[in-house]
Amino acid sequence: MPTSSVVDKAVIYGRDDERKKLREYVVSEDVGASSNKIGVIAIVGMGGIGKTTLAKLLYNDDEVKDKFDLKAWACVS
Repeated sequence: MPTSSVVDKAVIYGRDDERKKLREYVVSEDVGASSNKIGVIAIVGMGGIGKTTLAKLLYNDDEVKDKFDLKAWACVS
């Protein structure tokens, strides 16, 4: 089934702490577009606990959008 990076923020509960921690990591100067380093974040867990939703929230975050010139969404299963 196809997936996209679109997420309805109105129906998301309880992911604020995780999203903030991941955003701090992604927008830090140690990784990302302003660095020559490539960071990898693994989000693992049982099915149905919100891993993809968390990734979508981070992907669509305004600070993350401002940090990178180019982004891409890929689903690997």
